[in-house]
Amino acid sequence: MMSKPIPTTLYVYRCTACGHAGQLHLAETAAELTTACTCCGAEVVAEWDGGVVLSTDKPGQPHGGDHA
Repeated sequence: MMSKPIPTTLYVYRCTACGHAGQLHLAETAAELTTACTCCGAEVVAEWDGGVVLSTDKPGQPHGGDHA
């Protein structure tokens, strides 16, 4: 039995310590969250990038949640 894919949200950040622009795909739905820069490890605030939700649902099939 296959498990249902979990939709993920794109988060973006710019590290003030090293200038790295990064992105994360997480199952979180907060407008912003604190994480570590993938280049230098400094604390950064990642923000929702327009609320983009990625899904692997097949076209024409109902999706697993209400993403208004």
